[in-house]
Amino acid sequence: HKLTLQNDSATGCGYGIAASKGITGGRKGYKACVFEGGIGVPFIARWPGMIAAGKVDKTSMISAVDLLPTFCELAGARLPDDYQPDGVSQVAALQGVPFTTREKTLYWRTPGGNSKSPTHWAKHAIVDQQWKLLTSQDNSRLELYDLVADPLEGENLATAKPEIVESLLAKIEQWETTLPSEPDSSCFSKLRE
Repeated sequence: HKLTLQNDSATGCGYGIAASKGITGGRKGYKACVFEGGIGVPFIARWPGMIAAGKVDKTSMISAVDLLPTFCELAGARLPDDYQPDGVSQVAALQGVPFTTREKTLYWRTPGGNSKSPTHWAKHAIVDQQWKLLTSQDNSRLELYDLVADPLEGENLATAKPEIVESLLAKIEQWETTLPSEPDSSCFSKLRE
């Protein structure tokens, strides 16, 4: 696919959406979707004497929400007693003890899906332990993957594992009740006004 330089009134000169898909390493989907090709990113860490040089961990599922508890543990800082982080410390994984399941559930919600797209149809995604469920807006389309056995999301297990689908759907429904109806205005820059 040939990339042509073009102007975007919002962001300036660029190469358009073809250049923003990224390299997914064979994972399904690309940016702006909740399949692994859209949300998976390489994580590179360097800490001489503490992290083995040149080691590649292809099993640990580290998320950005894990960074705060990880960095606090490394710095010897305690999180406030009344604060419950969304992530967990990944110091052990960084030091060579990989893990294959999440001890804290990860959630994604997108503005909606394009029902005609093979990879941009999902409204929600959840990763719990090794399971990942993707759901359409009305839950009429469901895909379930075992990320440990199938990190490229090739075999949809939704029909074969209905009990896992139901459990994850209930978790998504409960999580939705915790979300605010709109963003807190204190999160926006005063320059935005």
